[in-house]
Amino acid sequence: MATKSRRIASKWIKTAVLVRNKTVRRAIPQTMLYRASALDKLLRRHGMVYVKPDHGSQGKGVMRVQQNNAKGTSFSVQRGDRIRSGLTWRKLVKELRPYTRNHVHVVQRGIDLLRYNGRLLDIRAVTQVDRKWNWHFTGMVARIAQPRKAVTNGSQGADITPVPFVITRTGRSIETYNNLEAEIRHLCLKGARVLSRKYPFLQELGFDIGLDQKLRPWIIEVNTRPDIKPFSKISDLTMYHRIRRYRRNF
Repeated sequence: MATKSRRIASKWIKTAVLVRNKTVRRAIPQTMLYRASALDKLLRRHGMVYVKPDHGSQGKGVMRVQQNNAKGTSFSVQRGDRIRSGLTWRKLVKELRPYTRNHVHVVQRGIDLLRYNGRLLDIRAVTQVDRKWNWHFTGMVARIAQPRKAVTNGSQGADITPVPFVITRTGRSIETYNNLEAEIRHLCLKGARVLSRKYPFLQELGFDIGLDQKLRPWIIEVNTRPDIKPFSKISDLTMYHRIRRYRRNF
């Protein structure tokens, strides 16, 4: 059933809608509502996960949890630039409890993200509707996390740079970038159309796209009121002005 919501705060709700589509589902890291059993399952399967507030934004409250050995007897957790290592399973759950006890969280498979000069990077891509409610891909920029940070949000001090620059600086060709851009464009537009079938009054979406070591794009998160300030921090303001122009449609 379609709803009139223009903003969807819940990460879990957005994920549940997106995974109904086979094409989009392949690009979403396995995600579950947080419970100790879900944490255990995803850590055993993937070795590293992110625990996030279901209604959080700007990377606030995101925790990176890693299993440090094959036996699953040692774990580490990072929140901001604070890292606790050498935790037993019991101590890990206890460490997370103050954050997860009273607020809904999700646990998501961690992707081994592409790095630039040793720093994590991801991509913020934006899709918007025109006055006829057709979706358009209006821009994307790369976000490079500060050293020792586990999140790439601009509000957490990430550096913003054009995507072609950072992709070619990791040793890939411009042809590789062009193929990647087309793949991300297709994925984001597909995701936008899937979400808008359930929420037809959505007008713009910000996709946080992670790239693994093989440059496979993953939809890490979708925002229904994305911050466009990162687009104002690169020298070519074409995308920034385009996004603002589309915003004037609504």
